[in-house]
Amino acid sequence: MATTTSARVRRAAGLRLLAVLALFNLALAAGAPPLRAQEATQAPPPRVQELLELLGDPDVQVWLAQQQEAAAAGAA
Repeated sequence: MATTTSARVRRAAGLRLLAVLALFNLALAAGAPPLRAQEATQAPPPRVQELLELLGDPDVQVWLAQQQEAAAAGAA
């Protein structure tokens, strides 16, 4: 009987620990801003901004599409 009581006490203590850890995790998550919100507030480095502008250029997009088509035709 002592073993059964001891096992119950250990199990209850383990469950309490899990509950405390879960609440702690929720508290941390609630206090932190979402990762995407943090990323959105920071401007990309100048070189990355330049790359994004180039990729948004219609002439560059046409050229990239042609390169992809040529590569697909060569692979077939």
